[in-house]
Amino acid sequence: MKKLAFIILTAGCVISCTGTSEKQEKISGDTVRQSYEVSVGRPSGKVEIRLEKDTILPNENRIGLTIRNNSPHTIQTGKTHYFDRWNGKEWERVYPELTDDNTIITFDAIGYELSPGKELTLYARLYRFAYHYAAGKYRICWPITEEGKKRTLIKEVYIKE
Repeated sequence: MKKLAFIILTAGCVISCTGTSEKQEKISGDTVRQSYEVSVGRPSGKVEIRLEKDTILPNENRIGLTIRNNSPHTIQTGKTHYFDRWNGKEWERVYPELTDDNTIITFDAIGYELSPGKELTLYARLYRFAYHYAAGKYRICWPITEEGKKRTLIKEVYIKE
């Protein structure tokens, strides 16, 4: 059941994220392992995400980020975000909501519209009480809607244990 949920969540991510590059890797016989690069539709390049720093320390539970809209149209976003971890070969989604103690992680259902030329400062939360982040390279994935299309802004960050 968990495997099915993972496949469905992964498929949903690939459909709703920015610029996809799928790779297939033969493991044995007819077994094919698919990995994904986040992206189905690329942001225009005029919408950007900046982090307040490039390393998150062990005592920190969030990192500030700024979304800047340099496009000629209004974009929409919210507080929902997720992290992917680089495992040395590919990006793997971090699922802090899948905990042994049945902790439920939710996001405020707040929508923001960001006019052309404006920026918005928000925080990406780590939820360390529910998930242990091993030291390494991660990326923050922040969904937006641009011209009616769902996209994801991505920025790499290093997390220390």
